[in-house]
Parts: sequence; C-alpha cells; structure tokens
Amino acid sequence: MAESYELKIMPGRVQAIGNKSDAETYWDVPLLSDEKKKQVIRELAEDPLLAGRFLSGAATESDRTCAGVGESGWRPVCTCGMRMPCRHAQSVLFQFRAEAKRNPLHWLEAAGVDAEALKEEYMKLRADIVRNRSNAMLEQRAKERAAEGVKSSPEDLLVYRLQYGFREPDFWNRDMSIAEWLHPLMKAVMTEGEQELNR
Repeated sequence: MAESYELKIMPGRVQAIGNKSDAETYWDVPLLSDEKKKQVIRELAEDPLLAGRFLSGAATESDRTCAGVGESGWRPVCTCGMRMPCRHAQSVLFQFRAEAKRNPLHWLEAAGVDAEALKEEYMKLRADIVRNRSNAMLEQRAKERAAEGVKSSPEDLLVYRLQYGFREPDFWNRDMSIAEWLHPLMKAVMTEGEQELNR
C-alpha cells in the first residue's frame, strides 16, 4: 500500500513533503512550450467530451495524452539509492494521480501552465466555436471523428452520398424531427428484404 505524503506541486516538479524516510523524492515534469499550451486549449475547446472528462477528473491516460498533458517524459528522482522508480517515487506518483482526480488542474500546474489563465482562454475559444458553427476547424474535426466511427462499407457511404447529392443532411434543426432525419440513413443501409418489410 502506498504511503501518504503531502505533495508540493509546482511548475516542473511534483515533490513529497514530510515523507517518513529521509529520502528526498520528487518527479521532474517537462514544462509545456507556449505552442503546446495553445494545443491544450485547442484540444479541449474543440472536443467538449474530452474537456468534460478532463475537467471532471475522469480523463484516461489516452485523454490526457490527446490534450497534451500526462506522465510522458516524467522522471523520478529519489535519494534513497534504490533503482528508479523506487517505492517512494511510485508512492508519490500514486498519490498525485489520486489528488489529480479531485483536482485535474494539477496536471496543468505540474506542466507549468497557469491553470486559471488556460481556463479563461479555453472558455473564450469554446464560445467562439459555438458562436461560429461554420468554423472550418470544427467542421474538419467533426468529419475526422465521424470517419473514425463509421462502420459502414465505403460502398454504402458512396450510395448515400450520391443519393443526397454530396450535401450534408439537415440535422434536427427544428424544421424536421430526428426520426425524419434518420429515415434516409436507415434506408440507405437496409438490404432490399428489410426495405420490403418496412413498406
């Protein structure tokens, strides 16, 4: 079981304070460049689900990597003389992860990011994206995500796109119900037999 330390989280370091051994134990954390900080803001603003998981403390390691923060490049340091990462270093990392679930901004603080300033920038960019739905960056991201999630064959997609003239379908814009919008999608992927049953 991991020992419990008081953690000191500062730009570039997560350190144990008052550990029972005489060893000085900490993790060196790579600082994010200005460009990487902008990338974190973009990633969170463009992907509300990722932002929600991150800010609620439910982000996975993959989410943190996608957002540009995580443990990649972290280096353990301990004066106990044991092979790294020693049990002291592992304990510090374990406690950091537990505290970061309660306050996910610790990931940013350790990487040298002013968390409050980042939240402000994130909120501004997110508001701009919401105001300007035709934002090319957002559209491109949505298309990439849709392409990743598609399970239909390329032929099915081509049939659908030819049938609807290469335009994007309307989506629940209050002029039509969700059922009306889904009907042509369902029809495009149904077999002939299934279409006969639904007539």
